[in-house]
Amino acid sequence: MVRVGYATTSRQLDFAGTPLRLFAQADRLAWDPLAVPLDQDRLAWEGMVGLQRDLITPIAAMFVAGEEAVTLDLLPLLRWTAGRGMLEEEIYLTSFLHEEAKHTLFFRRWLDEVAKATGDLSGYMGPSYRRIFLVELPEAMEGVLRDGSPASVARAVVTYSMVVEGIVAETGYHSFRRLLEIQGALPGLLQGVELVARDESRHLAFALHLLSGLISEAPELWAVVEERLQLLGPLALAVPAEQHRWYLARAEAELGQVPEEFRTMIDMVATDIRTHAAAQLERRTAALKRAWVRIASDPESD
Repeated sequence: MVRVGYATTSRQLDFAGTPLRLFAQADRLAWDPLAVPLDQDRLAWEGMVGLQRDLITPIAAMFVAGEEAVTLDLLPLLRWTAGRGMLEEEIYLTSFLHEEAKHTLFFRRWLDEVAKATGDLSGYMGPSYRRIFLVELPEAMEGVLRDGSPASVARAVVTYSMVVEGIVAETGYHSFRRLLEIQGALPGLLQGVELVARDESRHLAFALHLLSGLISEAPELWAVVEERLQLLGPLALAVPAEQHRWYLARAEAELGQVPEEFRTMIDMVATDIRTHAAAQLERRTAALKRAWVRIASDPESD
């Protein structure tokens, strides 16, 4: 590959645009995953019974696997923006990738230092989780490397940001925060989850920016976006449902018969999570559709 020049010597950078504003925000709000205090978490964990721990460990395990997945699978998008000369977008993606790596470190550190969960945790992953993270996500991102077409990029961004981050992860953060706030016993984990969720809000803003740009150039890509959401939406909604079934089975094995008041509480939590996940799917779809309608109705978009 031979370069003919550089963006920084041929034009000004768009410091007011979405990518560099998000980059500045990421820089300003940077945090250290190795510095979040976990002393109180360790003490509280020692006093918890098995069923209490089983509410936390599987979710933390799925988070660490998910964060590793998005760390591994983001690189094709960086390569694509670099190849297109989209310097501002590539600059932001460097902070994006850095944050995904930090999220991986934080959850793995918590599992090591607090839960002492050093064995194989893959058994906590349900079939829908496995399908999304082990199949759909890497295949979609590898599609960007294979042909780099706008359709491939749109499919990858919808999978990575709209579904994995915008529905599965965001719903997980919502339920995890509520659970940790109710328990009031694991302040380090709660702080880490809140910091991770703050980073993810920037990732979603960038994804909407990128997808809006793609649809602006080719409005027919809305069909690709819609098809991808229709395929992966039900899988994303199934992830918390599978976790709910797993926990009830675990409780039955532990207690023999789950007390009705306990089952009612767990069912109420599961219903809240499913409702939140469905709302996130609707929100993400509506935001993208608004961008498509705005572009399609703009006579100057051609």
